[in-house]
Amino acid sequence: MKKRDPPPAAPARVISFRFTPATTAEDLRASVGGRPDGLVLECYGTGNAPVSRPGMLGTLRELSAAIPVLAITQCALGGVDLTRYAVGRELEAAGVIDGGDLTLEAATAKLGYLLDHGHRGEGLRAALRANLVGERTAGN
Repeated sequence: MKKRDPPPAAPARVISFRFTPATTAEDLRASVGGRPDGLVLECYGTGNAPVSRPGMLGTLRELSAAIPVLAITQCALGGVDLTRYAVGRELEAAGVIDGGDLTLEAATAKLGYLLDHGHRGEGLRAALRANLVGERTAGN
């Protein structure tokens, strides 16, 4: 990772949102009403979410176009693999970034740190997928 400009005076605001089967697109949209700089989605299993709910995929596409959206799992063991099942592939196609086996704390801290240091777009995606300091298992 190359050196970036010093972080801004105010750190990036990264929030998390926990999916449940009953979550609606309106719930997700309301969670980002305060305009955070990044979003960590707590999915179930290897990256499942209620994408069949009306408007959910459209909302995810809109959010991913505006801010980085990183998917992690709620499970105590394992991680997200957005290529494993159709729902994960839909999340990935909507612009959601695969968080592998990052914990909620590591995902929030890593996304905030990278945003603070000027990472955006594909550079941000690559840095989030990389194991920088032992926060993510290699190949996951």
